[in-house]
Amino acid sequence: MRRLLSTAVAILLAFTSAGASAGTASIQFSNVDTYTDFPSWEKDRDDFLQQIGAQFIKRAGDRLAANEELKIEILQFDLAGIMVKRNAIERRLINSNDWPSFQLRLLLLRDGVVVDKGLDSMQGMDKVSGHIRYVNDDPLRLEKTMIDRWFTDRFPKRQGS
Repeated sequence: MRRLLSTAVAILLAFTSAGASAGTASIQFSNVDTYTDFPSWEKDRDDFLQQIGAQFIKRAGDRLAANEELKIEILQFDLAGIMVKRNAIERRLINSNDWPSFQLRLLLLRDGVVVDKGLDSMQGMDKVSGHIRYVNDDPLRLEKTMIDRWFTDRFPKRQGS
Protein backbone atom coordinates (compact mmCIF):
# COMPACT_ATOMS: atom_id res chain seq x y z
CA MET A 1 0.00 0.00 0.00
CA ARG A 2 2.81 2.38 0.90
CA ARG A 3 4.50 1.72 -2.46
CA LEU A 4 1.22 2.47 -4.23
CA LEU A 5 0.87 5.72 -2.28
CA SER A 6 4.42 6.73 -3.17
CA THR A 7 3.71 5.99 -6.83
CA ALA A 8 0.56 8.11 -6.71
CA VAL A 9 2.51 10.97 -5.18
CA ALA A 10 5.21 10.64 -7.84
CA ILE A 11 2.59 10.62 -10.59
CA LEU A 12 1.09 13.84 -9.27
CA LEU A 13 4.45 15.43 -8.51
CA ALA A 14 4.87 18.54 -10.61
CA PHE A 15 7.77 20.95 -10.72
CA THR A 16 7.50 24.43 -12.12
CA SER A 17 9.96 27.12 -12.94
CA ALA A 18 9.37 30.75 -13.58
CA GLY A 19 11.56 33.73 -14.13
CA ALA A 20 11.38 37.19 -15.56
CA SER A 21 13.38 36.22 -18.65
CA ALA A 22 12.56 32.53 -18.80
CA GLY A 23 9.54 30.52 -19.78
CA THR A 24 7.79 28.10 -17.48
CA ALA A 25 7.84 24.35 -17.40
CA SER A 26 6.05 21.58 -15.57
CA ILE A 27 6.81 17.90 -15.39
CA GLN A 28 4.66 14.91 -14.57
CA PHE A 29 5.88 11.36 -13.99
CA SER A 30 3.51 8.67 -15.29
CA ASN A 31 3.67 4.91 -14.70
CA VAL A 32 6.59 5.27 -12.28
CA ASP A 33 6.48 1.56 -11.42
CA THR A 34 7.53 0.77 -15.00
CA TYR A 35 10.69 2.90 -14.88
CA THR A 36 13.81 0.77 -15.21
CA ASP A 37 16.76 0.45 -12.83
CA PHE A 38 15.34 2.81 -10.20
CA PRO A 39 15.96 2.11 -6.52
CA SER A 40 13.34 -0.06 -4.85
CA TRP A 41 13.36 2.03 -1.66
CA GLU A 42 10.65 4.69 -1.92
CA LYS A 43 12.72 7.49 -0.44
CA ASP A 44 15.62 6.86 -2.82
CA ARG A 45 13.32 6.51 -5.83
CA ASP A 46 11.44 9.70 -4.94
CA ASP A 47 14.74 11.55 -4.47
CA PHE A 48 15.89 10.44 -7.94
CA LEU A 49 12.57 11.56 -9.46
CA GLN A 50 12.85 14.93 -7.75
CA GLN A 51 16.40 15.44 -9.05
CA ILE A 52 15.42 14.39 -12.57
CA GLY A 53 12.41 16.72 -12.51
CA ALA A 54 14.53 19.59 -11.22
CA GLN A 55 17.02 19.05 -14.06
CA PHE A 56 14.27 19.26 -16.70
CA ILE A 57 12.92 22.44 -15.07
CA LYS A 58 16.37 24.02 -14.79
CA ARG A 59 17.19 23.39 -18.44
CA ALA A 60 13.77 24.62 -19.57
CA GLY A 61 14.49 27.88 -17.75
CA ASP A 62 17.75 28.15 -19.69
CA ARG A 63 16.15 27.47 -23.07
CA LEU A 64 12.61 28.88 -23.13
CA ALA A 65 11.54 32.46 -23.78
CA ALA A 66 9.36 34.29 -21.26
CA ASN A 67 6.24 33.75 -23.39
CA GLU A 68 6.72 29.97 -23.61
CA GLU A 69 5.37 27.17 -21.47
CA LEU A 70 6.59 23.58 -21.72
CA LYS A 71 4.57 20.69 -20.32
CA ILE A 72 6.40 17.37 -20.06
CA GLU A 73 5.03 13.97 -19.15
CA ILE A 74 7.73 11.36 -18.55
CA LEU A 75 6.35 8.08 -19.91
CA GLN A 76 9.44 5.90 -19.43
CA PHE A 77 12.82 6.42 -17.81
CA ASP A 78 15.70 3.96 -17.67
CA LEU A 79 18.65 4.83 -15.45
CA ALA A 80 22.13 3.86 -16.59
CA GLY A 81 23.34 0.53 -15.24
CA ILE A 82 21.44 -1.84 -12.98
CA MET A 83 20.39 -1.81 -9.33
CA VAL A 84 21.95 -4.63 -7.32
CA LYS A 85 20.77 -5.44 -3.81
CA ARG A 86 23.20 -7.09 -1.43
CA ASN A 87 22.72 -7.42 2.33
CA ALA A 88 19.77 -4.99 2.21
CA ILE A 89 21.96 -2.34 0.56
CA GLU A 90 21.15 -1.26 -2.96
CA ARG A 91 23.88 -0.07 -5.29
CA ARG A 92 23.81 0.94 -8.90
CA LEU A 93 26.40 -0.70 -11.12
CA ILE A 94 27.15 1.16 -14.32
CA ASN A 95 28.82 -0.49 -17.29
CA SER A 96 29.69 0.78 -20.74
CA ASN A 97 26.77 -0.79 -22.59
CA ASP A 98 23.81 0.22 -20.40
CA TRP A 99 23.20 3.93 -20.81
CA PRO A 100 20.19 5.95 -19.64
CA SER A 101 17.17 6.69 -21.80
CA PHE A 102 13.74 8.27 -21.56
CA GLN A 103 10.54 8.69 -23.49
CA LEU A 104 8.29 11.68 -22.94
CA ARG A 105 5.25 13.51 -24.23
CA LEU A 106 5.62 17.25 -24.62
CA LEU A 107 3.42 20.23 -25.24
CA LEU A 108 5.01 23.61 -26.02
CA LEU A 109 2.87 26.72 -25.88
CA ARG A 110 3.88 30.19 -27.02
CA ASP A 111 1.62 32.99 -25.83
CA GLY A 112 -0.90 30.30 -24.90
CA VAL A 113 -0.99 28.77 -28.40
CA VAL A 114 0.26 25.22 -29.01
CA VAL A 115 3.31 25.42 -31.28
CA ASP A 116 4.72 21.92 -30.76
CA LYS A 117 3.52 18.64 -29.32
CA GLY A 118 4.33 14.98 -29.57
CA LEU A 119 6.42 12.11 -28.31
CA ASP A 120 10.18 12.30 -28.02
CA SER A 121 12.95 10.11 -26.67
CA MET A 122 16.65 10.21 -25.94
CA GLN A 123 19.44 7.78 -25.18
CA GLY A 124 22.34 9.12 -23.14
CA MET A 125 25.36 7.54 -24.78
CA ASP A 126 27.58 10.40 -23.57
CA LYS A 127 29.54 8.20 -21.18
CA VAL A 128 30.84 6.25 -24.16
CA SER A 129 32.06 9.44 -25.84
CA GLY A 130 33.31 10.99 -22.59
CA HIS A 131 31.16 14.14 -22.60
CA ILE A 132 29.98 14.03 -18.97
CA ARG A 133 29.56 17.49 -17.42
CA TYR A 134 28.90 16.42 -13.83
CA VAL A 135 31.24 15.20 -11.09
CA ASN A 136 31.67 11.49 -10.48
CA ASP A 137 29.99 11.58 -7.07
CA ASP A 138 26.70 12.78 -8.58
CA PRO A 139 24.64 9.57 -8.83
CA LEU A 140 22.59 11.00 -11.72
CA ARG A 141 25.47 12.53 -13.70
CA LEU A 142 24.74 10.43 -16.80
CA GLU A 143 21.01 11.14 -16.69
CA LYS A 144 21.54 14.89 -16.16
CA THR A 145 23.97 15.00 -19.08
CA MET A 146 21.38 13.23 -21.25
CA ILE A 147 18.66 15.73 -20.21
CA ASP A 148 20.98 18.67 -20.94
CA ARG A 149 21.74 17.28 -24.39
CA TRP A 150 18.04 16.72 -25.12
CA PHE A 151 17.31 20.38 -24.35
CA THR A 152 20.28 21.55 -26.43
CA ASP A 153 19.16 19.42 -29.38
CA ARG A 154 15.43 20.16 -29.02
CA PHE A 155 15.66 23.88 -28.17
CA PRO A 156 18.95 25.06 -29.75
CA LYS A 157 18.72 28.58 -28.33
CA ARG A 158 16.30 30.56 -26.23
CA GLN A 159 13.31 31.43 -28.37
CA GLY A 160 12.50 35.12 -28.75
CA SER A 161 15.63 36.44 -27.06
